[in-house]
Amino acid sequence: MPLDSNLNHTRAEIQGTVRLLLSLDAASKAAAIVSGFEEFSDLIGTELQGESKTEPVLKPINGVMRQTDETPGLLTLGYELTTRAIADARKLKYFLAAAAGQDLAQAAINAQAADNIVFSAQVPAVLNRWYDVLKNGARVRQLSAFAIAGKVEGVDFIVDYENGAVRFPSAAYLPAANVAPTISAPAIDAAHAKFMRGLRPMQNQIWRGYARLYAYDQNRANRLVMAHEDFSFTLTMGKKFGVKHDGQSEGSIKLMVAADEGTILHRD
Repeated sequence: MPLDSNLNHTRAEIQGTVRLLLSLDAASKAAAIVSGFEEFSDLIGTELQGESKTEPVLKPINGVMRQTDETPGLLTLGYELTTRAIADARKLKYFLAAAAGQDLAQAAINAQAADNIVFSAQVPAVLNRWYDVLKNGARVRQLSAFAIAGKVEGVDFIVDYENGAVRFPSAAYLPAANVAPTISAPAIDAAHAKFMRGLRPMQNQIWRGYARLYAYDQNRANRLVMAHEDFSFTLTMGKKFGVKHDGQSEGSIKLMVAADEGTILHRD
């Protein structure tokens, strides 16, 4: 006899994505609602991580030790959230346990002398070693021009324009004294295409606050599968991530439910 089709509901089949909203440092649900939630953007999936640890109740019966019950122990519930949008100011800090650092910003430089690259008998130039290009002691990046009087680029020196560095590949011209380059570089601010945000890694192991988590799939009648709203959380680094030449990078964070468990709504 076939099973009742109502026991095999197609809407229970889920293949979806996840959306996360965070209110960092909020001490209560009310505080989170007042301060608002930051959009963490769509994630490619989540793994539910729950565990119930119990202690066995043991009883000796006629010389045999038997387990007759269990005593409740530690109960945990959390999510491991996976994303491929790693190079994002909202996400990267969690993968690196980072705090805000110094952003990449600089004033425009137009055909000006850079700081001398200092060489001496005590600190001689080394073949093919990269040396920073500095202006008033600060690194200059995104160079638009670089010149050394009387020397030929590509023969006597090689320039890394993007990162602001120079190396000397020729033993025939290996500087024995200070080098005085002339450089040009654009102003870089938050609106510039080459602007980059700064992070200081290894500064923060754990974040706290309130969260809202939503799971979606492609069911056209109702794409919202589950909503876990207004729960307090602790957030820590997840699995390692890397940059691959033949695929997208992928990383994850761990979001554990804390004292305020919130409310879950689910599609039935």
